[in-house]
Amino acid sequence: MSKGQENDFSNLSKSLADLMVSDVFERNKVVIRKDIPEEQKQKIRKLVQDLQEQVDAFLQAEKKEKK
Repeated sequence: MSKGQENDFSNLSKSLADLMVSDVFERNKVVIRKDIPEEQKQKIRKLVQDLQEQVDAFLQAEKKEKK
């Protein structure tokens, strides 16, 4: 997979996740707060970073398996 294809896949995955989250929020009448405490923001950032690292590791392992 080329770098451009990886970026396209990443963008597509992000868009799909955003759509699914928005849909769940809308169905459950969840109102998004704009005033999230800084501590909570840091926890969310850490969670996203950890997930991104796991995805990257998985993709690297898949790439090595195919070679």
